[in-house]
Amino acid sequence: MQNGPDECQLNSLETCALNIWPDVNKQYALIYCFEFLVIEGRSKKWHNCFDQLDLPEDPILNCLITGNGTQDFANFTYYVCKAYRGIAAPAACNLS
Repeated sequence: MQNGPDECQLNSLETCALNIWPDVNKQYALIYCFEFLVIEGRSKKWHNCFDQLDLPEDPILNCLITGNGTQDFANFTYYVCKAYRGIAAPAACNLS
């Protein structure tokens, strides 16, 4: 469930990150940074995550502008589970 336009935008940015970077560590670090900003009530500061993690922002912004970040949102859990390489998969990955 999304809680407004800011969260929708962050979800789209996260989807773009999953599509652009095959490196799970980069994906996780960026998503963690975004989600932490939400917890702190600073979701509009998402640009800071790119600087903080030394990640290029342009590929993600291009994805967002073209709408690619919203096309796969319906399959967000699928992509997270597909990229996950840990020992115990999150519970959402075990749902049919």
